Amino acid sequence: MIQYGPENYFLSAVGYTSSQDDLVSTTKVRGYDRLAEDLEFLASKSKYASALLNKIKQSPMEDDPGYYLKYYTRYFATLYQVIHTALTNLREKGKMYIVTQDNTHRGELIEIDEVLRQLLKTNGWESRIIKRWERHHMGLQNVSRNHAFIRPKHFEKLMVVWQ
Repeated sequence: MIQYGPENYFLSAVGYTSSQDDLVSTTKVRGYDRLAEDLEFLASKSKYASALLNKIKQSPMEDDPGYYLKYYTRYFATLYQVIHTALTNLREKGKMYIVTQDNTHRGELIEIDEVLRQLLKTNGWESRIIKRWERHHMGLQNVSRNHAFIRPKHFEKLMVVWQ
């Protein structure tokens, strides 16, 4: 099972518990039924997410053409929802520090912090990158045979968010 630490951590921090079946995992993507609603939300709130998801939607894929569109739409929508929930529990002048890591999809760089920052900005949250550093993202452990020459290091970024 693949699960995402930020979702589980922030949900537990605000008192939400979930069963193992409800955790985000790749097997849950095919049954995801909020695509239209979440896609519209992301497209209206983040230019970066809109461009990325449109590119994924139009790219020819040999397997399920909707899988990656559902995967990234669900991921960004859920990540935003969880972080927004955690942020609303901050004190009035509180700050939150978040570490994100870039990713790639079929050779396309995905800057997760950029999507998150644009989504948060539409709800009045300010953010900035404090520091960034290179980190291997499975680049040397699991090089894709289709994209073997992708830059093996991505950036991790530390950002601060406040209102």
